[in-house]
Amino acid sequence: MVAFLWNWIILAPAALVLAIPTPNETAKLSKRTITGSRGATCATNAFTVAEVGAAAQTAANLLNAGATVGPRNHPHQYPNFQGFVFEAGCNPPFFEFPILKTGIYNGGLPGPDRVIIGSMSSTSADAAFCGGCAFLLTKSWSLTNYLGDPKGVITRTGAHMPNGFVGCTLI
Repeated sequence: MVAFLWNWIILAPAALVLAIPTPNETAKLSKRTITGSRGATCATNAFTVAEVGAAAQTAANLLNAGATVGPRNHPHQYPNFQGFVFEAGCNPPFFEFPILKTGIYNGGLPGPDRVIIGSMSSTSADAAFCGGCAFLLTKSWSLTNYLGDPKGVITRTGAHMPNGFVGCTLI
């Protein structure tokens, strides 16, 4: 009987500890999600919602990890010098990241198209990017479409100045 009580005294607290659930550690990267992505057509390039979302999510993951890829260190800050109006709730700083028809950008030539993300919190791993702030850019030169309707996607194709952008058609 003494042995039984002794075992019970020793093992009961261990059973309690085993019964207490521990929090599942969620990787920071999976907490950053892109919402509100939309497909877009920029000049002759058409991107699906999935393509925009995948590029934007990759940018979010890299930013969260403090990593960049390629010779221009993407993703990097996009200053929006042209004053594009982005969708409500999409706040600076904005970041640009290449979007390719052939898959996810992992270095090398970035091509002309970009996805833009914003509204990332610097204080919480749980912070999400704003819905509707996954945008595309494409290489072109133009002074049109600076302001007005929110631009989910912008492109350099057809712009009239170096490093300029014009709005793309959201689909």
